[in-house]
Order: sequence, then C-alpha cells, then structure tokens
Amino acid sequence: MPINAGVLAWSAGAPPHGWQAVIRRWERLDTVRTWAAAAAFACFLGGAARLASG
Repeated sequence: MPINAGVLAWSAGAPPHGWQAVIRRWERLDTVRTWAAAAAFACFLGGAARLASG
C-alpha cells in the first residue's frame, strides 16, 4: 500500500509536516477495509448456511 510505504520511510524522531492527516486517512481506509471484510464474511456465512439447509 502506498500509505504504508510512505509511513515506513518516516523518521520516528521527526515525522513530516501534515503526518496527522496521513494517519487519519490511513485509519479511515482501514475502517472501510475492516467493514468490507466483515460484510464479506457475513455473506459467506449466510451462503454456507443456505447451502447446508438445502
């Protein structure tokens, strides 16, 4: 991920100007990714239950 690669290049002692905005964006995208994964898993479970019930 481009954000991860950019953050890994930061110096812990002197983060770049505007680093808070980058972290907020990363957190927002991570939240979307987590909810999408949870929704996909719920769909999988629903489909598996439907197949199991005949």
